[in-house]
Amino acid sequence: MKIKKEYIILIALIAIVSFYLFQKKTDKTNYQLPKIAKVQEIDITKLEIKGPEGTIVLNKKDGAWIIGSQQYLADSKKVKKILETISGFTLTALVSESKNYERYDLHDKKKISLKAWAGDELKSEFDVGKGASTYRHTFVKISQDDRVFHAQDNFRSRLDYTLDDLRDKKILAFSKDSISEIRFVEGKNTKLYTKKKIQKESKNSDKKNDDKASDDKATEDQSAKTLWKTQGDEKVDQGKINGLLNTLSSLECDKFIEDKKKENFKNPQFVISLKGDKQYSLSIFAKSKDEEDKYPAISSQSDYPFMLSKWEADDILEKLKAKKDKDSD
Repeated sequence: MKIKKEYIILIALIAIVSFYLFQKKTDKTNYQLPKIAKVQEIDITKLEIKGPEGTIVLNKKDGAWIIGSQQYLADSKKVKKILETISGFTLTALVSESKNYERYDLHDKKKISLKAWAGDELKSEFDVGKGASTYRHTFVKISQDDRVFHAQDNFRSRLDYTLDDLRDKKILAFSKDSISEIRFVEGKNTKLYTKKKIQKESKNSDKKNDDKASDDKATEDQSAKTLWKTQGDEKVDQGKINGLLNTLSSLECDKFIEDKKKENFKNPQFVISLKGDKQYSLSIFAKSKDEEDKYPAISSQSDYPFMLSKWEADDILEKLKAKKDKDSD
Protein backbone atom coordinates (compact mmCIF):
# COMPACT_ATOMS: atom_id res chain seq x y z
CA MET A 1 0.00 0.00 0.00
CA LYS A 2 2.84 2.37 0.83
CA ILE A 3 4.50 1.81 -2.56
CA LYS A 4 1.15 2.36 -4.32
CA LYS A 5 0.65 5.67 -2.50
CA GLU A 6 4.15 6.84 -3.51
CA TYR A 7 3.39 6.05 -7.15
CA ILE A 8 0.19 8.08 -6.98
CA ILE A 9 2.06 11.06 -5.46
CA LEU A 10 4.79 10.77 -8.10
CA ILE A 11 2.26 10.67 -10.94
CA ALA A 12 0.47 13.69 -9.48
CA LEU A 13 3.74 15.65 -9.26
CA ILE A 14 4.62 14.77 -12.85
CA ALA A 15 1.19 15.94 -13.97
CA ILE A 16 1.54 19.25 -12.10
CA VAL A 17 5.04 19.95 -13.47
CA SER A 18 3.98 19.00 -17.01
CA PHE A 19 0.98 21.31 -16.80
CA TYR A 20 3.18 24.15 -15.51
CA LEU A 21 5.74 23.71 -18.29
CA PHE A 22 3.03 23.49 -20.92
CA GLN A 23 1.33 26.58 -19.59
CA LYS A 24 4.63 28.51 -19.48
CA LYS A 25 5.38 27.56 -23.08
CA THR A 26 1.96 28.50 -24.39
CA ASP A 27 2.08 31.82 -22.51
CA LYS A 28 5.01 32.86 -24.72
CA THR A 29 3.18 32.26 -27.97
CA ASN A 30 -0.34 32.98 -26.90
CA TYR A 31 -0.83 35.87 -29.31
CA GLN A 32 -1.67 36.48 -32.94
CA LEU A 33 0.42 38.66 -35.20
CA PRO A 34 -1.50 41.46 -36.92
CA LYS A 35 -2.34 40.75 -40.53
CA ILE A 36 -0.41 43.01 -42.89
CA ALA A 37 -2.01 43.63 -46.27
CA LYS A 38 0.42 43.01 -49.11
CA VAL A 39 1.25 46.00 -51.29
CA GLN A 40 2.49 45.61 -54.85
CA GLU A 41 5.48 47.76 -55.84
CA ILE A 42 3.88 48.76 -59.12
CA ASP A 43 0.81 50.19 -57.32
CA ILE A 44 2.76 52.63 -55.14
CA THR A 45 2.66 56.23 -56.40
CA LYS A 46 3.77 58.24 -53.36
CA LEU A 47 6.20 57.77 -50.48
CA GLU A 48 6.85 59.70 -47.29
CA ILE A 49 10.00 59.03 -45.26
CA LYS A 50 10.19 60.90 -41.96
CA GLY A 51 13.37 60.49 -39.97
CA PRO A 52 15.74 62.32 -37.62
CA GLU A 53 16.95 64.54 -40.50
CA GLY A 54 13.48 65.61 -41.63
CA THR A 55 10.74 64.49 -44.03
CA ILE A 56 11.22 63.46 -47.66
CA VAL A 57 8.23 63.08 -50.01
CA LEU A 58 8.56 61.25 -53.32
CA ASN A 59 6.00 61.09 -56.12
CA LYS A 60 5.93 58.86 -59.16
CA LYS A 61 5.65 60.91 -62.35
CA ASP A 62 5.77 59.50 -65.88
CA GLY A 63 7.49 56.37 -64.62
CA ALA A 64 10.21 58.25 -62.67
CA TRP A 65 10.39 59.15 -58.98
CA ILE A 66 10.57 62.86 -58.17
CA ILE A 67 11.55 64.34 -54.80
CA GLY A 68 9.23 66.92 -53.25
CA SER A 69 8.37 70.39 -54.48
CA GLN A 70 11.97 70.79 -55.70
CA GLN A 71 11.22 68.19 -58.41
CA TYR A 72 14.63 66.57 -58.05
CA LEU A 73 15.07 63.27 -59.84
CA ALA A 74 15.45 60.44 -57.31
CA ASP A 75 17.97 57.61 -57.47
CA SER A 76 15.95 54.79 -59.06
CA LYS A 77 18.02 52.01 -57.45
CA LYS A 78 17.53 53.36 -53.93
CA VAL A 79 13.80 53.90 -54.50
CA LYS A 80 13.56 50.33 -55.80
CA LYS A 81 14.98 49.05 -52.48
CA ILE A 82 12.41 51.10 -50.54
CA LEU A 83 9.57 49.70 -52.64
CA GLU A 84 10.86 46.14 -52.12
CA THR A 85 10.94 46.75 -48.37
CA ILE A 86 7.29 47.82 -48.39
CA SER A 87 6.07 45.01 -50.64
CA GLY A 88 7.97 42.40 -48.62
CA PHE A 89 7.09 43.79 -45.18
CA THR A 90 6.34 40.79 -42.93
CA LEU A 91 6.00 40.54 -39.14
CA THR A 92 7.61 37.48 -37.59
CA ALA A 93 7.28 37.84 -33.80
CA LEU A 94 6.00 40.00 -30.96
CA VAL A 95 8.93 41.54 -29.08
CA SER A 96 7.51 43.88 -26.44
CA GLU A 97 4.33 45.38 -25.04
CA SER A 98 6.08 47.64 -22.52
CA LYS A 99 6.16 50.80 -24.71
CA ASN A 100 9.86 51.17 -23.94
CA TYR A 101 10.66 52.40 -27.44
CA GLU A 102 14.11 53.84 -26.73
CA ARG A 103 15.48 50.34 -26.35
CA TYR A 104 14.58 49.62 -29.98
CA ASP A 105 15.34 53.07 -31.51
CA LEU A 106 11.62 53.50 -32.05
CA HIS A 107 11.31 56.79 -30.15
CA ASP A 108 10.89 60.12 -31.93
CA LYS A 109 14.60 60.99 -32.02
CA LYS A 110 15.64 57.78 -33.77
CA LYS A 111 12.72 56.15 -35.57
CA ILE A 112 12.01 56.33 -39.29
CA SER A 113 8.33 56.56 -40.19
CA LEU A 114 7.40 55.23 -43.62
CA LYS A 115 4.13 55.75 -45.50
CA ALA A 116 3.13 54.56 -48.95
CA TRP A 117 0.13 55.52 -51.07
CA ALA A 118 -1.50 54.09 -54.16
CA GLY A 119 -3.22 57.13 -55.62
CA ASP A 120 -5.09 58.76 -52.72
CA GLU A 121 -5.25 55.57 -50.64
CA LEU A 122 -2.74 55.05 -47.82
CA LYS A 123 -1.59 51.45 -48.30
CA SER A 124 1.20 51.01 -45.77
CA GLU A 125 2.38 52.79 -42.61
CA PHE A 126 4.94 51.66 -40.06
CA ASP A 127 7.84 52.91 -37.89
CA VAL A 128 11.30 51.44 -38.26
CA GLY A 129 13.82 51.09 -35.43
CA LYS A 130 17.24 49.48 -35.32
CA GLY A 131 18.22 46.08 -36.63
CA ALA A 132 17.86 43.15 -34.25
CA SER A 133 20.83 41.20 -32.90
CA THR A 134 19.92 38.35 -35.26
CA TYR A 135 20.98 40.57 -38.23
CA ARG A 136 17.95 39.13 -40.01
CA HIS A 137 15.21 41.22 -38.41
CA THR A 138 14.28 44.84 -37.75
CA PHE A 139 12.35 46.25 -34.79
CA VAL A 140 9.15 47.88 -36.03
CA LYS A 141 5.90 49.36 -34.81
CA ILE A 142 2.86 49.39 -37.06
CA SER A 143 0.10 51.97 -37.27
CA GLN A 144 -2.55 51.92 -34.52
CA ASP A 145 -0.59 49.37 -32.45
CA ASP A 146 1.62 50.20 -29.45
CA ARG A 147 3.53 46.91 -29.48
CA VAL A 148 7.01 46.28 -30.89
CA PHE A 149 7.49 43.50 -33.42
CA HIS A 150 10.25 41.78 -35.34
CA ALA A 151 9.93 42.35 -39.08
CA GLN A 152 11.63 40.01 -41.50
CA ASP A 153 14.99 41.20 -42.87
CA ASN A 154 17.41 43.90 -41.70
CA PHE A 155 16.32 46.91 -43.75
CA ARG A 156 16.80 50.17 -41.81
CA SER A 157 19.80 51.17 -43.96
CA ARG A 158 17.53 51.11 -47.04
CA LEU A 159 15.45 53.94 -45.58
CA ASP A 160 17.96 56.01 -43.61
CA TYR A 161 18.58 58.79 -46.16
CA THR A 162 18.84 62.55 -46.34
CA LEU A 163 17.32 64.36 -49.30
CA ASP A 164 20.75 64.64 -50.95
CA ASP A 165 21.35 60.90 -50.44
CA LEU A 166 18.20 60.09 -52.40
CA ARG A 167 18.90 62.37 -55.35
CA ASP A 168 20.06 60.87 -58.62
CA LYS A 169 23.78 61.74 -58.69
CA LYS A 170 24.27 60.95 -62.40
CA ILE A 171 25.53 64.14 -64.05
CA LEU A 172 26.81 62.76 -67.36
CA ALA A 173 25.49 59.80 -69.35
CA PHE A 174 26.08 58.84 -72.97
CA SER A 175 27.22 56.01 -75.23
CA LYS A 176 31.01 56.16 -75.26
CA ASP A 177 31.13 54.61 -78.77
CA SER A 178 29.19 57.57 -80.15
CA ILE A 179 31.87 60.11 -79.20
CA SER A 180 34.11 61.21 -82.09
CA GLU A 181 35.78 64.32 -80.66
CA ILE A 182 37.07 65.45 -77.26
CA ARG A 183 38.07 69.06 -76.62
CA PHE A 184 39.99 69.94 -73.46
CA VAL A 185 40.40 73.61 -72.53
CA GLU A 186 42.78 74.60 -69.73
CA GLY A 187 43.02 78.38 -69.46
CA LYS A 188 44.18 79.60 -72.89
CA ASN A 189 45.38 76.15 -73.98
CA THR A 190 43.21 73.79 -76.00
CA LYS A 191 43.76 70.13 -76.82
CA LEU A 192 41.64 68.42 -79.44
CA TYR A 193 41.36 64.63 -79.67
CA THR A 194 39.70 63.13 -82.74
CA LYS A 195 38.70 59.54 -83.36
CA LYS A 196 39.94 58.29 -86.71
CA LYS A 197 39.62 55.00 -88.52
CA ILE A 198 43.05 53.87 -89.70
CA GLN A 199 43.23 51.44 -92.63
CA LYS A 200 46.00 48.89 -92.25
CA GLU A 201 47.66 47.23 -95.21
CA SER A 202 45.67 44.15 -96.11
CA LYS A 203 47.39 40.79 -95.74
CA ASN A 204 45.16 39.42 -98.49
CA SER A 205 45.92 41.92 -101.28
CA ASP A 206 46.36 39.07 -103.80
CA LYS A 207 42.86 37.69 -103.28
CA LYS A 208 41.11 36.55 -106.40
CA ASN A 209 38.59 38.90 -107.99
CA ASP A 210 35.84 36.29 -107.70
CA ASP A 211 35.83 36.44 -103.85
CA LYS A 212 32.39 36.99 -102.39
CA ALA A 213 31.45 40.56 -101.54
CA SER A 214 30.67 39.57 -97.96
CA ASP A 215 34.14 38.14 -97.52
CA ASP A 216 35.67 41.36 -98.88
CA LYS A 217 33.61 43.41 -96.43
CA ALA A 218 34.73 41.24 -93.51
CA THR A 219 38.37 41.57 -94.56
CA GLU A 220 38.02 45.36 -94.86
CA ASP A 221 36.50 45.63 -91.37
CA GLN A 222 39.23 43.49 -89.84
CA SER A 223 42.01 45.48 -91.53
CA ALA A 224 40.85 48.82 -90.03
CA LYS A 225 41.14 50.04 -86.47
CA THR A 226 40.01 53.16 -84.64
CA LEU A 227 42.57 55.40 -82.99
CA TRP A 228 42.44 58.66 -81.07
CA LYS A 229 44.81 61.33 -82.36
CA THR A 230 45.59 64.94 -81.51
CA GLN A 231 44.89 67.91 -83.77
CA GLY A 232 48.47 67.59 -85.08
CA ASP A 233 47.74 63.94 -85.97
CA GLU A 234 49.90 62.72 -83.09
CA LYS A 235 49.17 59.43 -81.42
CA VAL A 236 47.97 59.44 -77.82
CA ASP A 237 47.62 56.85 -75.08
CA GLN A 238 44.59 54.96 -76.38
CA GLY A 239 43.97 53.17 -73.09
CA LYS A 240 43.77 56.42 -71.14
CA ILE A 241 41.41 58.09 -73.62
CA ASN A 242 39.14 55.05 -73.63
CA GLY A 243 39.35 54.99 -69.83
CA LEU A 244 38.37 58.66 -69.78
CA LEU A 245 35.26 57.92 -71.86
CA ASN A 246 34.38 55.01 -69.56
CA THR A 247 34.45 57.40 -66.61
CA LEU A 248 32.59 60.29 -68.24
CA SER A 249 29.90 58.12 -69.87
CA SER A 250 28.44 57.29 -66.46
CA LEU A 251 29.71 60.03 -64.16
CA GLU A 252 28.20 60.67 -60.74
CA CYS A 253 28.85 63.58 -58.40
CA ASP A 254 29.56 63.46 -54.67
CA LYS A 255 26.76 65.87 -53.80
CA PHE A 256 24.82 68.83 -55.18
CA ILE A 257 25.45 72.45 -54.22
CA GLU A 258 22.21 73.67 -52.68
CA ASP A 259 22.82 77.39 -52.21
CA LYS A 260 24.00 78.29 -55.73
CA LYS A 261 22.86 78.07 -59.36
CA LYS A 262 24.82 77.10 -62.46
CA GLU A 263 25.02 80.71 -63.61
CA ASN A 264 26.85 81.60 -60.39
CA PHE A 265 29.90 79.72 -61.63
CA LYS A 266 32.24 81.61 -63.97
CA ASN A 267 35.77 81.11 -65.31
CA PRO A 268 36.27 77.35 -65.02
CA GLN A 269 39.77 75.98 -64.62
CA PHE A 270 39.04 73.17 -67.05
CA VAL A 271 36.35 72.49 -69.66
CA ILE A 272 35.84 69.12 -71.32
CA SER A 273 33.57 69.09 -74.39
CA LEU A 274 32.52 65.92 -76.17
CA LYS A 275 31.00 65.65 -79.60
CA GLY A 276 28.93 62.69 -80.72
CA ASP A 277 25.26 62.19 -81.50
CA LYS A 278 24.84 65.12 -79.10
CA GLN A 279 27.11 67.67 -77.46
CA TYR A 280 28.21 67.17 -73.84
CA SER A 281 30.32 69.29 -71.53
CA LEU A 282 31.84 69.24 -68.04
CA SER A 283 33.29 72.40 -66.45
CA ILE A 284 35.48 72.11 -63.35
CA PHE A 285 36.20 75.10 -61.10
CA ALA A 286 38.81 75.94 -58.46
CA LYS A 287 38.43 74.23 -55.09
CA SER A 288 37.10 76.29 -52.21
CA LYS A 289 38.95 76.64 -48.91
CA ASP A 290 36.04 74.94 -47.14
CA GLU A 291 36.25 71.74 -49.19
CA GLU A 292 39.78 70.99 -50.31
CA ASP A 293 38.88 67.42 -51.25
CA LYS A 294 36.23 68.38 -53.82
CA TYR A 295 35.91 70.47 -56.98
CA PRO A 296 32.79 72.53 -57.77
CA ALA A 297 31.55 71.65 -61.27
CA ILE A 298 28.67 71.94 -63.73
CA SER A 299 27.64 69.78 -66.67
CA SER A 300 25.40 70.06 -69.71
CA GLN A 301 23.18 67.26 -68.38
CA SER A 302 22.50 68.62 -64.91
CA ASP A 303 20.39 71.65 -64.01
CA TYR A 304 22.27 72.00 -60.73
CA PRO A 305 25.89 72.68 -59.75
CA PHE A 306 27.60 69.88 -57.86
CA MET A 307 30.79 68.74 -56.13
CA LEU A 308 33.12 66.27 -57.82
CA SER A 309 35.54 64.35 -55.62
CA LYS A 310 39.18 65.43 -55.94
CA TRP A 311 40.42 61.94 -56.76
CA GLU A 312 37.91 61.56 -59.60
CA ALA A 313 38.55 65.03 -61.03
CA ASP A 314 42.33 64.46 -60.83
CA ASP A 315 41.94 61.10 -62.55
CA ILE A 316 39.97 62.71 -65.40
CA LEU A 317 42.55 65.47 -65.83
CA GLU A 318 45.45 63.02 -65.73
CA LYS A 319 43.89 61.01 -68.58
CA LEU A 320 43.32 64.16 -70.65
CA LYS A 321 46.97 65.12 -70.28
CA ALA A 322 48.06 61.69 -71.44
CA LYS A 323 51.38 61.59 -73.25
CA LYS A 324 52.00 60.01 -76.62
CA ASP A 325 51.55 56.24 -76.65
CA LYS A 326 54.56 54.65 -78.35
CA ASP A 327 52.81 51.29 -78.64
CA SER A 328 49.62 52.48 -80.34
CA ASP A 329 50.75 51.84 -83.94
